[in-house]
Amino acid sequence: MIPGADVATFKTIKDNYAADAFSEYFMATVLSRVESSLEIKNPTLYENLQGRIVLKVEQKGEAYYLSPVERKMYFLARPENAFVVMREQGVG
Repeated sequence: MIPGADVATFKTIKDNYAADAFSEYFMATVLSRVESSLEIKNPTLYENLQGRIVLKVEQKGEAYYLSPVERKMYFLARPENAFVVMREQGVG
């Protein structure tokens, strides 16, 4: 058992490595944790891009979904994470 692990997206990668939609683990120790959402402070940016997926090219092309409901963008770390975000945040 790993406290705080997301059971719905948890999977073993290889040997003693595992991951869920929000973290990577080695032998039940958190190696890295994905910041799942960031607040958008620029209202013009939000109005123009809400409901879309954007890439942050200055950060290795990381993909984020800008929620049309709240002024936040959600990191789409892995396909499993992207499906969770779209299922919870998507409106159409």
